[in-house]
Parts: sequence; C-alpha cells; structure tokens
Amino acid sequence: MAIWTLISSELLTMHYGLCHGVELVDVTGEISSRRVDNAYVDDTDTYATAPNTNTAEEAVSNLEEHSQIWTILVALTGQLLAFHKCMWQILVWIAVAGEYLMASDRN
Repeated sequence: MAIWTLISSELLTMHYGLCHGVELVDVTGEISSRRVDNAYVDDTDTYATAPNTNTAEEAVSNLEEHSQIWTILVALTGQLLAFHKCMWQILVWIAVAGEYLMASDRN
C-alpha cells in the first residue's frame, strides 16, 4: 500500500503540472485554491473549467483532455481504470440580469 501511495502522489503531481483544473476563489478574492484532482485511495475526481471561452463546450473538451491524460498516467504504471465506473457531470451557470442561474437542458 505504501508504494501505491508514493506512485499516486507522483501521478497527481504530474497531472497537476499538465492540466489547469479549476481555481476556487473566496468571496473577498484574497484566498484561492487551484484544484486539478481530489483523490482518495483508488478514487480520483478530476476538475476542468473553460478559462478561454467560458462555454460548456470548452469545459467538456478540457475535461475530456484531462481525463485522457489521467488515463495515460495511470496506464504508465501498469494499472488500469475501471471504465464502467467512470462518469462525468457538468454544472453550467448563466449570467442573467446581474444574477447567475443554473443552466439546464430546458432553458
């Protein structure tokens, strides 16, 4: 188990260097945290955003790219992902009249 912990740490460090993830900023703008992955044992959540166009399409494209990079990094260690357990979700917010509304397939 200790060896996999070291390997996982290196994989996460490499993934952090290769992907931009998301930047979470507090309401004052003074504190921020850049996230690419959250991981626990053999479960990893990867984050992506759309920094250039601010569109859902860019976010999905970035998520696909980040996921593919993670798959390659894991495969380099001789491990495999359980693709039947892989899934993704997206939250999209739209600015309307000074407010942010969560987008859905109905609006």
